Amino acid sequence: MKKVLYLALIIFSAFSFTACVEDDDEWRDKNEKFYEKLAEDPEYSIVSLPGVADAVYYKVLEKGEGTEYPLQTSQVKVLYRGFYYTGTEFDSGHQDINYPATLNVNGVVRGLSIALQNMKVGDKWEVWVPWPLGYGSTSYNSISAYTTLGFEVEILEIIMYP
Repeated sequence: MKKVLYLALIIFSAFSFTACVEDDDEWRDKNEKFYEKLAEDPEYSIVSLPGVADAVYYKVLEKGEGTEYPLQTSQVKVLYRGFYYTGTEFDSGHQDINYPATLNVNGVVRGLSIALQNMKVGDKWEVWVPWPLGYGSTSYNSISAYTTLGFEVEILEIIMYP
């Protein structure tokens, strides 16, 4: 009897794993197709850093009056929200001017770091980060693996040398 239960557990685990892989593959495909459509949209520009294969798409929502760009080692005070290509928000806690987030530019996902290093104070962008520059093939909290991340971000202040 124990052997039968053990065998059933192995088979169930194998089917569960296969279902998850198929779900991950389907999610990955949908995210990649969405990201490819951004390349065709004339409202979006592309930004990358030297030596980085993938790029970030962005659309300027408001142009700021700032003159300096944050460094990778800077901190920035920002208002932001994060969302999936479906429009569902995964982070909307930093949209209140009275409670901005302070972020280390090198402490966020690589794609958002690339965008921040190309923004000035007062700039407000819609940013799309491909999954390789986001959390990659690993899930993080409620964010699934292979997820294209969308951000609406506005830089309020740059702290060059925290």
